[in-house]
Amino acid sequence: MQPIERVEDSGLAAAPVVTRDGSFVGILPARTEPAGAGHASATAGDLATMTGPVIAADSTLDTAIEQLALSRATWAPVVDANGRLVGTTTSEGLLRRYTRLVQASMRRLDALAGRGVLFEGRVSPDSDLVGKSVAEIAWPPDTFVLSVRRGDETVFATGKTKIMRGDDLVVVTRPEGMDELGQLVGPLPDPAHATAEEPLP
Repeated sequence: MQPIERVEDSGLAAAPVVTRDGSFVGILPARTEPAGAGHASATAGDLATMTGPVIAADSTLDTAIEQLALSRATWAPVVDANGRLVGTTTSEGLLRRYTRLVQASMRRLDALAGRGVLFEGRVSPDSDLVGKSVAEIAWPPDTFVLSVRRGDETVFATGKTKIMRGDDLVVVTRPEGMDELGQLVGPLPDPAHATAEEPLP
Protein backbone atom coordinates (compact mmCIF):
# COMPACT_ATOMS: atom_id res chain seq x y z
CA MET A 1 0.00 0.00 0.00
CA GLN A 2 1.33 3.41 -1.00
CA PRO A 3 1.82 6.22 1.59
CA ILE A 4 -1.11 8.35 0.47
CA GLU A 5 -3.39 5.31 0.31
CA ARG A 6 -2.44 4.44 3.91
CA VAL A 7 -3.45 7.92 5.06
CA GLU A 8 -6.64 7.79 3.03
CA ASP A 9 -7.63 4.37 4.37
CA SER A 10 -7.05 5.51 7.95
CA GLY A 11 -9.81 8.09 7.55
CA LEU A 12 -7.43 10.97 8.31
CA ALA A 13 -7.22 14.08 6.15
CA ALA A 14 -3.43 14.13 6.58
CA ALA A 15 -0.64 12.73 8.74
CA PRO A 16 2.81 13.90 9.89
CA VAL A 17 5.85 12.27 8.30
CA VAL A 18 9.09 11.64 10.19
CA THR A 19 12.48 10.11 9.50
CA ARG A 20 13.61 6.95 11.31
CA ASP A 21 15.11 9.07 14.10
CA GLY A 22 11.87 10.98 14.59
CA SER A 23 12.80 14.17 12.76
CA PHE A 24 9.79 15.94 11.30
CA VAL A 25 9.70 15.96 7.48
CA GLY A 26 6.30 17.40 6.65
CA ILE A 27 2.62 16.62 6.31
CA LEU A 28 1.26 13.94 3.98
CA PRO A 29 -2.26 14.78 2.79
CA ALA A 30 -4.79 12.14 1.84
CA ARG A 31 -5.22 11.80 -1.89
CA THR A 32 -7.81 14.18 -3.32
CA GLU A 33 -7.02 13.55 -6.98
CA PRO A 34 -6.09 10.38 -8.87
CA ALA A 35 -2.45 9.55 -8.19
CA GLY A 36 0.00 9.98 -11.05
CA ALA A 37 2.35 7.26 -12.21
CA GLY A 38 5.17 8.82 -10.20
CA HIS A 39 3.36 8.11 -6.94
CA ALA A 40 3.89 4.38 -7.27
CA SER A 41 7.55 4.62 -6.28
CA ALA A 42 7.38 7.82 -4.22
CA THR A 43 8.13 7.69 -0.50
CA ALA A 44 6.11 9.45 2.18
CA GLY A 45 8.96 11.95 2.49
CA ASP A 46 8.79 12.70 -1.25
CA LEU A 47 5.10 13.47 -1.02
CA ALA A 48 5.10 15.36 2.27
CA THR A 49 4.65 19.13 2.23
CA MET A 50 5.30 21.91 4.74
CA THR A 51 1.93 23.54 4.19
CA GLY A 52 -0.06 24.21 7.32
CA PRO A 53 0.99 25.21 10.83
CA VAL A 54 3.73 23.50 12.84
CA ILE A 55 3.57 24.13 16.60
CA ALA A 56 6.81 24.45 18.58
CA ALA A 57 6.77 22.22 21.66
CA ASP A 58 7.55 25.18 23.92
CA SER A 59 4.77 27.37 22.49
CA THR A 60 2.30 28.84 24.92
CA LEU A 61 -1.34 27.85 24.75
CA ASP A 62 -2.27 31.29 23.36
CA THR A 63 0.33 31.00 20.59
CA ALA A 64 -0.75 27.51 19.56
CA ILE A 65 -4.42 28.51 19.41
CA GLU A 66 -3.57 31.59 17.37
CA GLN A 67 -1.49 29.59 14.86
CA LEU A 68 -4.32 27.15 14.24
CA ALA A 69 -6.92 29.91 14.04
CA LEU A 70 -4.95 32.01 11.56
CA SER A 71 -4.32 29.03 9.30
CA ARG A 72 -7.90 27.74 9.73
CA ALA A 73 -6.45 24.34 10.55
CA THR A 74 -8.08 21.85 12.93
CA TRP A 75 -4.83 20.11 13.91
CA ALA A 76 -1.06 20.54 13.70
CA PRO A 77 2.12 18.58 14.40
CA VAL A 78 4.10 19.56 17.50
CA VAL A 79 7.88 19.68 17.03
CA ASP A 80 10.65 20.16 19.60
CA ALA A 81 13.72 22.42 19.35
CA ASN A 82 15.68 19.64 17.62
CA GLY A 83 13.10 19.25 14.88
CA ARG A 84 11.70 15.98 16.20
CA LEU A 85 8.01 15.25 16.21
CA VAL A 86 6.58 15.26 19.74
CA GLY A 87 2.99 14.56 18.72
CA THR A 88 -0.03 16.36 17.33
CA THR A 89 -2.54 18.76 18.78
CA THR A 90 -6.02 19.85 17.75
CA SER A 91 -7.90 23.12 17.97
CA GLU A 92 -10.62 21.36 19.98
CA GLY A 93 -8.12 20.00 22.49
CA LEU A 94 -6.38 23.36 22.88
CA LEU A 95 -9.66 25.18 23.44
CA ARG A 96 -10.73 22.61 26.04
CA ARG A 97 -7.45 23.17 27.90
CA TYR A 98 -7.87 26.95 27.66
CA THR A 99 -11.41 26.70 29.04
CA ARG A 100 -10.25 24.57 31.99
CA LEU A 101 -7.55 27.12 32.84
CA VAL A 102 -10.04 29.99 32.77
CA GLN A 103 -12.50 28.06 34.94
CA ALA A 104 -9.77 27.17 37.45
CA SER A 105 -8.72 30.83 37.59
CA MET A 106 -12.27 31.95 38.25
CA ARG A 107 -12.72 29.41 41.05
CA ARG A 108 -9.57 30.59 42.80
CA LEU A 109 -10.56 34.22 42.37
CA ASP A 110 -13.98 33.48 43.86
CA ALA A 111 -12.24 32.02 46.90
CA LEU A 112 -10.36 35.30 47.39
CA ALA A 113 -13.31 37.57 46.68
CA GLY A 114 -13.60 40.40 49.19
CA ARG A 115 -10.13 39.93 50.64
CA GLY A 116 -7.86 39.73 47.61
CA VAL A 117 -5.89 42.62 46.11
CA LEU A 118 -4.34 42.92 42.69
CA PHE A 119 -0.59 43.26 42.30
CA GLU A 120 1.19 44.00 39.02
CA GLY A 121 4.95 44.03 38.95
CA ARG A 122 7.93 43.41 36.72
CA VAL A 123 10.42 40.74 37.80
CA SER A 124 13.77 42.39 38.48
CA PRO A 125 16.98 40.81 37.10
CA ASP A 126 18.21 39.87 40.59
CA SER A 127 14.88 38.47 41.81
CA ASP A 128 14.92 35.01 43.36
CA LEU A 129 11.96 34.15 41.11
CA VAL A 130 14.07 34.11 37.93
CA GLY A 131 14.36 30.65 36.43
CA LYS A 132 11.84 29.04 38.79
CA SER A 133 8.42 27.67 37.95
CA VAL A 134 5.33 29.09 39.64
CA ALA A 135 4.95 25.86 41.64
CA GLU A 136 8.52 26.07 42.98
CA ILE A 137 8.11 29.53 44.49
CA ALA A 138 7.15 30.09 48.14
CA TRP A 139 4.44 32.69 47.59
CA PRO A 140 2.67 34.47 50.45
CA PRO A 141 -0.45 32.62 51.70
CA ASP A 142 -3.50 32.83 49.42
CA THR A 143 -1.48 34.16 46.48
CA PHE A 144 -2.58 33.32 42.96
CA VAL A 145 -0.56 34.15 39.83
CA LEU A 146 -3.10 35.10 37.18
CA SER A 147 -0.89 35.77 34.17
CA VAL A 148 2.65 36.31 32.95
CA ARG A 149 3.42 38.76 30.18
CA ARG A 150 6.70 38.36 28.33
CA GLY A 151 7.19 40.88 25.55
CA ASP A 152 4.04 40.92 23.44
CA GLU A 153 2.78 37.60 24.75
CA THR A 154 0.53 37.08 27.77
CA VAL A 155 -0.29 33.62 29.13
CA PHE A 156 -2.41 32.18 31.91
CA ALA A 157 0.03 31.01 34.55
CA THR A 158 0.16 27.36 35.59
CA GLY A 159 2.39 25.59 38.06
CA LYS A 160 4.82 24.79 35.23
CA THR A 161 5.13 28.38 33.98
CA LYS A 162 8.75 29.57 34.28
CA ILE A 163 9.39 33.07 35.57
CA MET A 164 12.05 35.04 33.69
CA ARG A 165 13.65 38.40 34.31
CA GLY A 166 11.57 41.23 32.91
CA ASP A 167 8.32 39.27 33.06
CA ASP A 168 5.26 41.30 34.03
CA LEU A 169 3.23 39.41 36.62
CA VAL A 170 -0.42 39.89 37.50
CA VAL A 171 -1.00 38.40 40.94
CA VAL A 172 -3.86 38.29 43.44
CA THR A 173 -2.92 38.13 47.11
CA ARG A 174 -4.06 39.26 50.55
CA PRO A 175 -3.25 42.85 51.59
CA GLU A 176 -0.84 41.55 54.24
CA GLY A 177 1.10 39.67 51.56
CA MET A 178 1.90 42.74 49.47
CA ASP A 179 5.23 43.56 51.15
CA GLU A 180 6.47 39.98 50.90
CA LEU A 181 5.34 39.79 47.29
CA GLY A 182 7.17 43.03 46.49
CA GLN A 183 10.36 41.61 47.98
CA LEU A 184 10.02 38.46 45.87
CA VAL A 185 9.37 40.24 42.59
CA GLY A 186 11.64 43.22 43.15
CA PRO A 187 10.98 46.83 44.05
CA LEU A 188 7.30 47.51 44.68
CA PRO A 189 5.59 49.03 41.61
CA ASP A 190 4.16 52.50 41.69
CA PRO A 191 0.62 52.98 43.05
CA ALA A 192 -0.84 52.85 39.55
CA HIS A 193 0.23 49.21 39.36
CA ALA A 194 -0.36 48.02 42.90
CA THR A 195 -3.87 48.36 44.24
CA ALA A 196 -3.42 47.24 47.84
CA GLU A 197 -6.11 49.61 49.00
CA GLU A 198 -8.64 48.37 46.45
CA PRO A 199 -9.79 44.82 47.30
CA LEU A 200 -11.40 42.70 44.66
CA PRO A 201 -15.21 42.86 44.75
